[in-house]
Amino acid sequence: MPFHEIELIKKCEREALNLISEAKKEAEAALNDAEAGGREIIRAEAERAEEECRQLSAISHDETAREREEILKKAEKKAELFRKNSAERHESAVMYIVKTVTEGYNADSGRDEQAYTGHP
Repeated sequence: MPFHEIELIKKCEREALNLISEAKKEAEAALNDAEAGGREIIRAEAERAEEECRQLSAISHDETAREREEILKKAEKKAELFRKNSAERHESAVMYIVKTVTEGYNADSGRDEQAYTGHP
């Protein structure tokens, strides 16, 4: 093989090695860019998911507060109704006692009067 052919082959090999080296560097750079882009996408998605969780938590908290408020209002209405019913029952009981005592007193007075005077 003539010398110039050997030199041409060596030159082609060097160029091929340089091209391979450049391709390898470009591939590594592309991989690094892809990894950085992937990390950025993951970070952005994590932030979005975190914000969505905060919003859902706030909505859930608001709904729970509204439900609690409704339950408290119902409980207050029931308590007021029970107080009113208790007051009415107490008043009825007092009236019954007063009536019973008054009737009993009047009945006793009449009997005593009859016994004392002999007349009704």
